[in-house]
Amino acid sequence: MQKLISKYAAAAHLALPAVAPLFLFPFFGVGEIAVAVLWLTLFAATWSVMEPSCFRGERPHEARMRLLGSVVRDPLFGFSIAVLLLAGARALNPGVALAYDAEVRHWSLRGPALDILPGGTAGSGLLPFAAVAAASVIMLAIRNGFGKYARTSFCLVGGTLAGLAGILLTVLALSGSSVLAVAMRADYANPSFVGTAFGLWLSVATVAFFGCIEAGWVLAELFAVLGMVGCALGLVLFAPLMTAMVMLAALLLVVIASAILTREHIHGSVSLRIAVAVALTLGLPLVLAVALPESSPWAIRFKTLQQLQVLPAGYGRLRALLSAIALKAWRVDSWLGTGLESFPLDIRFHAVAKDWELIPPGQTAAINGYWQLLAERGIIGAAMIAGYIAFSGWTMLHRLIACRARFEWRAFVLPGPVLLAAVLVTAAYDASFLRADVMMVMAGALAVSAVSIPVVKDKTDSTEKSHG
Repeated sequence: MQKLISKYAAAAHLALPAVAPLFLFPFFGVGEIAVAVLWLTLFAATWSVMEPSCFRGERPHEARMRLLGSVVRDPLFGFSIAVLLLAGARALNPGVALAYDAEVRHWSLRGPALDILPGGTAGSGLLPFAAVAAASVIMLAIRNGFGKYARTSFCLVGGTLAGLAGILLTVLALSGSSVLAVAMRADYANPSFVGTAFGLWLSVATVAFFGCIEAGWVLAELFAVLGMVGCALGLVLFAPLMTAMVMLAALLLVVIASAILTREHIHGSVSLRIAVAVALTLGLPLVLAVALPESSPWAIRFKTLQQLQVLPAGYGRLRALLSAIALKAWRVDSWLGTGLESFPLDIRFHAVAKDWELIPPGQTAAINGYWQLLAERGIIGAAMIAGYIAFSGWTMLHRLIACRARFEWRAFVLPGPVLLAAVLVTAAYDASFLRADVMMVMAGALAVSAVSIPVVKDKTDSTEKSHG
């Protein structure tokens, strides 16, 4: 029982906060989701400390001491504390708003309560703070306390839960949920798409599927396939065509590379199971479009995608205009930005009369995630996000150099680099990478990839293994 807890319990608890927003956003507000993520993160941190993976020859208390010592020595630990302080300051420093001075008849963009600290609009900072806390715990736990089977379990549980969320949201969308009807439009007035998170989890679940093949977990393959199918439904339902194309390209790369890296475990029956899994993942959305009535939300959504309108009319001019507004906003405070969720106010403050002929009603974001990041969070905020990527990249590079040719490639090295490339591409035309659900799945994918490269000093060294 201790071995099972060591391998699966902490991994499952770490996956819960990462997928919680996908389940909760149709039913609760941002504040309630943030509180749920924070509580789940606390449980995950507790499980990670109490039941880390026990490596060969270790007892549970030795594993705990190893984990705590490794976390404290990890440079990411100190960096995460700094990021949490920054995110906490944003959450506790609201007040960004448009203000009108009646005496001089002049509108101004009012800063947060304490101008020297980063801030945001009222209620905008709690979910980003919860996401930073969850991402930090996920990365630190996986980097310092997870063995091979625990990493497999994290991807498997996370992918399966995300798939269940995709199936649940599909059912709710078909039943006429007004909240999901807005999400299904996936328009560029608010280019922050929940489908992006489903697309990322789709590749993670696929890697977990091949990991189950490698580990010989035949029954667990069914859960991985469930995750793949459900995430594919969520991607098609809640992402624009451009994002769906990018995520499907990432999926294709993951499938091909994973099949090559696990080829020694693939034989007749396994090949058939892989073919069935891929066919279900790609074919079920099409089957639903054909089987359901033409008036159903799913059929209407699928028809929209069939029009192959990758980008809306006037996209280039609108993107250039909003990028120019973001540049003006960034210059107001280059280091800290104008505040979380302040860009709708930046549009109203910096746009001139002729601009409103092009800006659609309800526009809330730049059609360029990089500019929106700089406008709202400044150079420091952008550096904080880049720092997590840099730490994972450095770990991968350092271990690759240490292993050299003696490293045996495995499928779990794939998700971090592949999904990071997909997110960097989509960030050129949307701001989905700033979503809490996207940040958390990316944190897990980067950490899994980084530590899936074992440090091997010589041929007699054993690779990292969990107890049993």
